[in-house]
Amino acid sequence: MFSPWVVIAIIAILAAMLLPALSAARESARASNCRGNLKNQGLGVVLYGQNYDSYVPYAKGNSAAPWYFWPTAIAEQMGETGRWSFGWEAGTPLSTKVIFQCPTLISSGAANTSKTGGSVYSSLTYSYYSRAGQGDQTSSAYRPRVLGSMPDPSGALLIAENDKYADWKFDFGYPADTYLGAPHGKTMNCLYADGHVESQRDGAYDADTDYKKIRAAYGD
Repeated sequence: MFSPWVVIAIIAILAAMLLPALSAARESARASNCRGNLKNQGLGVVLYGQNYDSYVPYAKGNSAAPWYFWPTAIAEQMGETGRWSFGWEAGTPLSTKVIFQCPTLISSGAANTSKTGGSVYSSLTYSYYSRAGQGDQTSSAYRPRVLGSMPDPSGALLIAENDKYADWKFDFGYPADTYLGAPHGKTMNCLYADGHVESQRDGAYDADTDYKKIRAAYGD
C-alpha cells in the first residue's frame, strides 16, 4: 500500500510529464487559429478585389488622420465594424479585433485586445506588404497591385506575422521595416497573394536573396 506522499509524488511526476505535451497542444491550437485569422484576411482581400476592380487593399488609404489602413478595408468586406488608425477606434467589437491578433501573442501578453495597449501597434500583430498596397485612396497617380497580375502570386508575400519592432507594414526596400516575427516555435504564418497560408521558419525573409524572391514574385 502506497503512502499518501508516494501517491502525491507519482501524481506530481505524471503531471510534470504531461505539462509539456499539454502546452504543445495549446500552442498548436493557437497556431491553427492564427492561420485561420490569415485565411479570413485573405478572404477579405478577395472580396475587396471583387468590389474594387481586382485591386488589393490600400496599405494606408488617406493622407491625413484618421487614416484608413488595410485592416479596416479587409474588416469591412467581412461585415465587421470599427476602424484601425494606429489602434482600433473606441467601440470596435472584439470579433473585429481578434481577426488581426495572433492568439499566441495575446496569450503571452505581447498583444492585447485594447485599443492600443502598451504601444500603438500592440492591437495589430500582422503586417502588410506596403509595396503591394501603395497609393492613396484619394489619388489616381498610383494604384495598388491587381490580383492575378503578379508573375508568381503563390510566392508574393502579402501579410505576415510581426511580433518584434511591430509595425502595420513591412517593406523590403527599407531595412527598418523588415522585422517580421515567428511566435510559433520559431515559425510564422504568412498569407500570399494567391490566398494560401503557409508557415515559414524564423528568419525566412532576413536575407537579401529572400527579399529579391518576394519582389520578383510581384514583378518588381
